Amino acid sequence: MTNIAQFKVKPETTIIEGKAAPQGLSLPGGQTQKYINDLERLIRQ
Repeated sequence: MTNIAQFKVKPETTIIEGKAAPQGLSLPGGQTQKYINDLERLIRQ
């Protein structure tokens, strides 16, 4: 795999979590996705 990075999330970071929407027939959705609005809260590994 290429273009993959690993991060730690700082304590007290707001994480929005929900189900991914479908994106056509090849991407059915339904899996959990997480979103962090403030990228400064990430620590690159």
